Amino acid sequence: MSLQMRPLEVFGQDLEIIQDPDLGTGGTVWDCSLVVMKYLENHQHFPAGCFRGKRVIELGAGTGLLGIVLSLVGADVTITDLPRMQHLIRQNIEKNAPNCNVRAAELTWGEDCTHLGPPFDCIIAADIVYWKETFPALIQTLKDLSGPETVMYLGYEIRRPDEVEFFRMLRAEGFQYRKVPNSALDEVFQDDAIGVFRIHPPANAEVPRTYVPQPGPQVVLGPDGAPTVEMRVPQVVLGPEGAPTVEMR
Repeated sequence: MSLQMRPLEVFGQDLEIIQDPDLGTGGTVWDCSLVVMKYLENHQHFPAGCFRGKRVIELGAGTGLLGIVLSLVGADVTITDLPRMQHLIRQNIEKNAPNCNVRAAELTWGEDCTHLGPPFDCIIAADIVYWKETFPALIQTLKDLSGPETVMYLGYEIRRPDEVEFFRMLRAEGFQYRKVPNSALDEVFQDDAIGVFRIHPPANAEVPRTYVPQPGPQVVLGPDGAPTVEMRVPQVVLGPEGAPTVEMR
């Protein structure tokens, strides 16, 4: 076992997140999670106390970082991932949030999740959109965990062309989303290839707003509402029929 400690600071508190690279990608804290973590400190978007008592679930949690962070500000949190990740999540809860209302639970996307007690007030996740084969199951789970007032926050780092299909499928199922402006993210913890999306389920849909980007390569919403990267290199976009394609810009 090759455990590593990742020191972090959020909401004025010091964390030590245990990482286990032997568990694969889920055993490491990636940049996308850090971008979402520091975004949660934005008091204009998240006034003090706004998460207190709210039921929150983290999907594809890996180390459990985001769920732990929200438990520190008073949320009632369930941190989920596959069975092999449970021990690492529990270790991090014990080390960083031993007195908070937070727990680890197994969840396989697409399978029954009634044991978790949906609906939740908030669903949070980062870096879970990268295997196209999982998209239908993930979207089904989002529907199963949601109620009319549920709000979701998704951190997404664009890597491969087929990932864009997730957002087309999400829209086809009636979800609405908008990209959080880069200006709302932490000045240090942001990256042009990483976007944070606020998502509403079909029963609580709102009109999406297109973000006008600053110069440079970055994740943006295109005219059809799908995320893409605007830069003068090959990039992933949705064509007229909604299918992902690559264009030179």
